[in-house]
Amino acid sequence: MRPGPSIPEMNDAGRWSARMDIRYGPRLFKDIPMTSCSLDWGELKVDGTSATAPASLRVGAPDDYAPQHEGDFYSNYGQMMCPSVICEFEHGGKYEIPFGRFRITETSQSPESTPVQGKDLLLDLEENPLSWPHSPHPGGTLITEMNRLNPNQGMTAIRVPDSRRDYQISSYLQLPTDLLVSMSMIAKEAGCGLRMSYRGEIEAYPLPTPSSAPAETYSQESHMVIGAAPVQSPSGRIPNWYSVVAKGDGSRQYTVHKGDSYESAVKDDEKNKSEVEMAIDNLYLNKERVWAENATPTYQHDAARWSWSRQLNPHWTRTENGWKSDYDFNFYVKMNQAYGYYHPSWYGWVSKTTDLSSQKSWDKVVEEANRWAKFGMDRARSWRIQLVADPRIEVGDVIAVEYKQGKWCVVSVTSFSLDLMDPSQPMTVTGAELRRS
Repeated sequence: MRPGPSIPEMNDAGRWSARMDIRYGPRLFKDIPMTSCSLDWGELKVDGTSATAPASLRVGAPDDYAPQHEGDFYSNYGQMMCPSVICEFEHGGKYEIPFGRFRITETSQSPESTPVQGKDLLLDLEENPLSWPHSPHPGGTLITEMNRLNPNQGMTAIRVPDSRRDYQISSYLQLPTDLLVSMSMIAKEAGCGLRMSYRGEIEAYPLPTPSSAPAETYSQESHMVIGAAPVQSPSGRIPNWYSVVAKGDGSRQYTVHKGDSYESAVKDDEKNKSEVEMAIDNLYLNKERVWAENATPTYQHDAARWSWSRQLNPHWTRTENGWKSDYDFNFYVKMNQAYGYYHPSWYGWVSKTTDLSSQKSWDKVVEEANRWAKFGMDRARSWRIQLVADPRIEVGDVIAVEYKQGKWCVVSVTSFSLDLMDPSQPMTVTGAELRRS
């Protein structure tokens, strides 16, 4: 949690105010006027090979502060909004609680009625995709790999837990071009989630477990709990028909120089070689085993009915000094879970297709199909909790809430909404259930 007042202090009479500082390059401008400030911090969701920065800050300001030039406070030429909440209590306690740095993405010529908008610093990763898929460097650790992927090293710091700092990341991990997805995958490999810290860093934090101790406890007697109710996640209708597909083509050239063996045309040290390209190499070498794994996928849910196809057509042509393959591939796994409450006779069909063509990998198709077969029909229990505003709460925190007298839920915070200028407004927290009593 962010450093701040305890629950007994927050129940004491006091004063709550918000301050806005603007950071622009090396300069920090303090106490910039604003008329409203609200924060919506969503859950970081990775959708295949893309993700978006999860936190949005909306700031109203006097119209006199509408930007007229690139270097003005609320302009969007790299300016970062740095909000803080200041709590002063009757019995002497005073706390300044920072919320990080938010890069301005949308400015306004009438900021009093149309707020300026900013996103958390995971936006730096979202805005800087790589040209090619990649893998961690051999011997890379959590801290070295996160630093390697940081596009603004002179401006944005990286923070990792001491216990995971030297965790070695497998160099066989296949990472996409999206830097936010890549860093999320690296953090997950080390048992961590990814967020912007309250200091304004890109931070890996240890993922909670079902036995994690709560950082704060909100009892009915604390006068902090307004309400709490369980919700289903995902909501709505979930698919009972699922397809994973990968389709594409390419070419591969094998040149044999005079006096060399034909095996020398295969480059074993080639970086980021896809599984399809390795299979073409094996066909060229006339190997008995073309694929690394057995062709038949093994699904982990007995009720899943499935069909699959893995086609790879090499289309060889002879060249002056070797061979060329103008290959094409077509992989799919199609599955349905037509049983119980999901039987189409009363549920109907709900379909979903995941396209993994860019991966050029049969293993990835099978891995995704197995993941859906095992977890795709699960609805995780989440909680929607309304609290008296507590500025300490961060995504990833574990909190315990007494939702009824003597009834407790322990959740990991996945998202929250908070009005930084009006503490009379309830704070809404969404959390994944870890346990209940």
